Amino acid sequence: SGQPRIGTFYGLAQQHVGLFFPLVAQAAGFADPRREPTFIDIEASQYLLNRIVDPRITDFDELRLTRARLLGQLLDNAHKAALAGFGLDEISARLSAAWSGDPRRLKAYQRAQEIALEFRRYCLDHGALDFSLQHEVFARHLLTEPAYQKFIADQCRFVLVDNLEE
Repeated sequence: SGQPRIGTFYGLAQQHVGLFFPLVAQAAGFADPRREPTFIDIEASQYLLNRIVDPRITDFDELRLTRARLLGQLLDNAHKAALAGFGLDEISARLSAAWSGDPRRLKAYQRAQEIALEFRRYCLDHGALDFSLQHEVFARHLLTEPAYQKFIADQCRFVLVDNLEE
């Protein structure tokens, strides 16, 4: 109709990943590509992540963070990795390279990476997409898929994104 469709980048990514999920699920590593994806919000992500962190909470004692802050920081690491386009397996090295303080902190970075990878395995096994996995599927798999490129070119003359850094 020529009318602009206004939404968030997150909403566009979620809608299109959901629509094209069967096309990219296997390549993205989901255990059951036929399973309908479940998009999980920050609260559900924290709940599920807490189940992984709970038995290892003492691994982070030296950080002196509340549990809620630790969970938020762990998710934030994954979100930033996805937005910057690097894998979860690089979290520890990148955080360590930026740290110049007490070397005991480096162990926490390695533990944070292990937990992020375990959370990702859980999501892939259960068809759950938190923000970081949703963005990774969108950026690494969907945007490079020729069928999606044709779809988006047929649907939109322009896609404008504002405040992407947020």
